[in-house]
Amino acid sequence: MKKISGFTLIEVMLAIALLAGAIVALWSILNNCSYLISHARERTIALNHARIISEEIENASNTTLAYARGLKGALTWDAWAKTLFARTLSNEQVSVSFTVTDPDHVTITTSWDDIKGHNCSIKLETMITNK
Repeated sequence: MKKISGFTLIEVMLAIALLAGAIVALWSILNNCSYLISHARERTIALNHARIISEEIENASNTTLAYARGLKGALTWDAWAKTLFARTLSNEQVSVSFTVTDPDHVTITTSWDDIKGHNCSIKLETMITNK
């Protein structure tokens, strides 16, 4: 009688389990990479928004800065930013604060919710120079 060669049922099941584990691991890696790419893109957008506001403050006249500091009215940079930016982030908020002890020191904070719902923020600090 001729011996038939092949794999046993246990060997086949073990191979399928190993292959399934490898596929799940690769799927997890791809999912995390997708999140990291999205998060990096959102951070770049938030930083660009803060830089645009920083440049706007730098180029603003003294009257505009007086409004921004709250001395002559209630100009909010958050409302202004939403009209300026073509693409805003999910639940994006922009806040601008001027230090009381050094009014030329400006802190711009942009916060948003990422695709997983986590609250993220980025802070940009700068100085206003006289022209």
